[in-house]
Amino acid sequence: MKIQGKEYKIKVTLRAMMIFEQITGKAFEVKNTMDEMLYFYSILLANNPDCNISFESFINELDDNPKLITEFKDLLLEYTDKMQQFPSPETDSKKKL
Repeated sequence: MKIQGKEYKIKVTLRAMMIFEQITGKAFEVKNTMDEMLYFYSILLANNPDCNISFESFINELDDNPKLITEFKDLLLEYTDKMQQFPSPETDSKKKL
Protein backbone atom coordinates (compact mmCIF):
# COMPACT_ATOMS: atom_id res chain seq x y z
CA MET A 1 0.00 0.00 0.00
CA LYS A 2 1.36 3.40 -0.96
CA ILE A 3 1.17 6.15 1.69
CA GLN A 4 2.72 9.58 1.19
CA GLY A 5 4.46 8.29 -1.92
CA LYS A 6 6.15 5.36 -0.15
CA GLU A 7 5.23 1.68 -0.36
CA TYR A 8 4.32 0.06 2.98
CA LYS A 9 3.56 -3.52 3.95
CA ILE A 10 0.06 -3.88 5.45
CA LYS A 11 -0.85 -7.19 7.09
CA VAL A 12 -3.01 -8.19 10.07
CA THR A 13 -0.71 -9.37 12.87
CA LEU A 14 -0.71 -10.01 16.59
CA ARG A 15 1.97 -7.32 16.90
CA ALA A 16 -0.47 -4.77 15.45
CA MET A 17 -3.04 -5.67 18.12
CA MET A 18 -0.40 -5.24 20.81
CA ILE A 19 0.63 -1.85 19.40
CA PHE A 20 -3.05 -0.83 19.38
CA GLU A 21 -3.30 -1.77 23.07
CA GLN A 22 -0.09 0.10 23.84
CA ILE A 23 -1.32 3.25 22.07
CA THR A 24 -4.83 3.19 23.55
CA GLY A 25 -4.13 1.74 26.98
CA LYS A 26 -7.11 -0.60 26.62
CA ALA A 27 -7.77 -4.17 25.53
CA PHE A 28 -7.98 -4.70 21.79
CA GLU A 29 -11.49 -3.99 20.56
CA VAL A 30 -12.53 -1.99 17.52
CA LYS A 31 -15.78 -0.23 18.43
CA ASN A 32 -15.75 3.07 16.54
CA THR A 33 -14.04 5.01 13.76
CA MET A 34 -11.21 6.20 16.02
CA ASP A 35 -10.45 2.60 17.03
CA GLU A 36 -10.54 1.52 13.40
CA MET A 37 -8.09 4.22 12.30
CA LEU A 38 -5.82 3.55 15.29
CA TYR A 39 -5.83 -0.13 14.34
CA PHE A 40 -4.95 0.77 10.75
CA TYR A 41 -2.10 2.94 12.07
CA SER A 42 -0.99 0.12 14.39
CA ILE A 43 -0.87 -2.30 11.44
CA LEU A 44 1.26 0.22 9.56
CA LEU A 45 3.70 0.52 12.48
CA ALA A 46 3.77 -3.24 13.18
CA ASN A 47 4.74 -4.18 9.64
CA ASN A 48 7.12 -1.31 8.89
CA PRO A 49 9.61 -0.79 11.76
CA ASP A 50 11.23 2.11 9.90
CA CYS A 51 7.89 3.97 9.57
CA ASN A 52 8.14 7.49 10.93
CA ILE A 53 4.68 8.81 9.98
CA SER A 54 2.95 10.55 12.88
CA PHE A 55 -0.69 9.67 13.57
CA GLU A 56 -1.66 13.22 12.60
CA SER A 57 0.09 12.91 9.22
CA PHE A 58 -1.46 9.48 8.74
CA ILE A 59 -4.99 10.84 9.30
CA ASN A 60 -4.28 13.76 6.96
CA GLU A 61 -3.21 11.25 4.30
CA LEU A 62 -6.45 9.29 4.78
CA ASP A 63 -8.45 12.51 4.42
CA ASP A 64 -6.60 13.27 1.18
CA ASN A 65 -6.77 9.71 -0.11
CA PRO A 66 -9.92 7.90 1.16
CA LYS A 67 -9.14 4.98 -1.18
CA LEU A 68 -6.64 3.87 1.50
CA ILE A 69 -9.50 3.32 3.94
CA THR A 70 -11.31 1.18 1.37
CA GLU A 71 -8.16 -0.89 0.81
CA PHE A 72 -7.76 -1.33 4.57
CA LYS A 73 -11.37 -2.46 5.01
CA ASP A 74 -10.92 -4.93 2.14
CA LEU A 75 -7.84 -6.31 3.90
CA LEU A 76 -9.82 -6.80 7.12
CA LEU A 77 -12.66 -8.54 5.27
CA GLU A 78 -10.19 -10.85 3.54
CA TYR A 79 -8.55 -11.69 6.88
CA THR A 80 -11.93 -12.33 8.54
CA ASP A 81 -12.96 -14.62 5.68
CA LYS A 82 -9.74 -16.61 6.03
CA MET A 83 -10.16 -16.95 9.80
CA GLN A 84 -13.73 -18.24 9.44
CA GLN A 85 -12.42 -21.20 7.44
CA PHE A 86 -10.78 -22.59 10.58
CA PRO A 87 -12.96 -24.29 13.17
CA SER A 88 -12.93 -22.66 16.58
CA PRO A 89 -12.42 -24.70 19.76
CA GLU A 90 -16.03 -23.84 20.67
CA THR A 91 -17.27 -25.32 17.38
CA ASP A 92 -15.16 -28.45 17.86
CA SER A 93 -16.53 -29.10 21.36
CA LYS A 94 -20.13 -28.77 20.10
CA LYS A 95 -19.47 -31.37 17.39
CA LYS A 96 -18.36 -33.88 20.04
CA LEU A 97 -21.71 -33.65 21.89
